Amino acid sequence: MPYVNSKYDGAMLYYRNYAPQVSPLCFHIDDSGHKKPNNPALVFSAGWPFSSHMYDDLAIRLCESHRYQCLLPDRRGFGKSEWSGPDSATKSSIDYSVFADDLGHIINSAEFSSSSNEDKDFVAIGTSLGCGEIVQMILDDPTGSLGRRCKGLIFICSSLPIPMQTDSKHFGPPRAYWDDLLTRLRQNSAEAIQSTLGVIFGASAIQNMPGGLKARFERMATEADPMAVERTVQIFLDRDLTDALREFGERWCDIPILMLHGSEDAANPVDRSPAYVMNLLPKSDSTLKVYEGSAHGLYQTDRERCIADIRHFLDKVNS
Repeated sequence: MPYVNSKYDGAMLYYRNYAPQVSPLCFHIDDSGHKKPNNPALVFSAGWPFSSHMYDDLAIRLCESHRYQCLLPDRRGFGKSEWSGPDSATKSSIDYSVFADDLGHIINSAEFSSSSNEDKDFVAIGTSLGCGEIVQMILDDPTGSLGRRCKGLIFICSSLPIPMQTDSKHFGPPRAYWDDLLTRLRQNSAEAIQSTLGVIFGASAIQNMPGGLKARFERMATEADPMAVERTVQIFLDRDLTDALREFGERWCDIPILMLHGSEDAANPVDRSPAYVMNLLPKSDSTLKVYEGSAHGLYQTDRERCIADIRHFLDKVNS
């Protein structure tokens, strides 16, 4: 299984690397995608509190039917990645920049189909805090290589620039909301995770979700390192990426961005959060699509539409 050691503290970071197969023929192959051998790779960054398996239903289709190589890293502490490595005792602390560096290191370490060098283009797909991780990764890269290779960004229910109210951002949940969640995680983590799923997918959607699927997401969250579950919340509340987004808009204005957002996203209200982000990226080619009635987890609740919108965006990127 593919692992790399984090440059920060040596933690073992796990990722899956799916390349489109040629023989035997894939199930429900899409001919238009099959005729594009130079498709960019798709790099996925997961949302809290899940591992990269949250994207399974999207990645399998995009790889097998639509012929895109898919790179699916597990953020440290989630899935099969370690929360901290052997050198962690000598380090200051794990923060957003460490997450970003881990992701960039995985991209630079992975082997890409139809390419024997490190210059394979990619489109990054992030959900919630994963969007900020991608932005920070590109900004922190001293060589600029990751920004030059990135041909597009897809933000699914982004939590940018920070998923709570601040002095300069007067919408989103207050800090007390997150402190209550952290308290409930310490008191009864399994019960807290169950209630969080209702917020992520929406009350109606979670009631209608098949039991096996709901159990899969619960398992993803409850099997994560408990320190990672708690500390990751603290990390994404610690850094307001407003200035980072402005810098990104200036430096990387040629990278097109697709934002998919649910109208009922409680953590990141659609009437303010995406518009706020787009105003911080005035020179970027940004498009917002709102899914009426959907909450934070539309990658699952609106899977077919999500795949169609991603495919349409990728077709534009490849044209």
